[in-house]
Amino acid sequence: MFGVFVSVLQLAAIVNAFVRSMRERFLLGTIGAVVRAVLLLAGAIGVVLVRFVHFPGSDVSAPVGPTFVALAATVLGPILSFVVLWVAHRRKRDVPAAEEERLSRPFMAWLPVALFDAAFVFINLFAWVMTRDV
Repeated sequence: MFGVFVSVLQLAAIVNAFVRSMRERFLLGTIGAVVRAVLLLAGAIGVVLVRFVHFPGSDVSAPVGPTFVALAATVLGPILSFVVLWVAHRRKRDVPAAEEERLSRPFMAWLPVALFDAAFVFINLFAWVMTRDV
């Protein structure tokens, strides 16, 4: 249940980044927010299909399709967020002070999305390390 709550918070951060990127005419941020939201939803649907719909409680492995969708969304989502955040940061560098404040708005909008993704990546890597057979 906590994962659903965090995903809803991340979706709210993505919608905020979409609106603020659109307002500032940051095209990469606008497109990135739409793609990131689709990846978040696709990952959630893939996880639900793998864990609860297909073969619950059985030793039969999950089908490849939903597993691949969940894995692709898990990997591509944070990469996309970090790339958009990096581009937003690069945009605001080496510009006059009057423009810097305006150009930093998309960066500040994408920062919460990237923080959610950074925490997600850390938790997944930690879980992977802890469950490895040494």
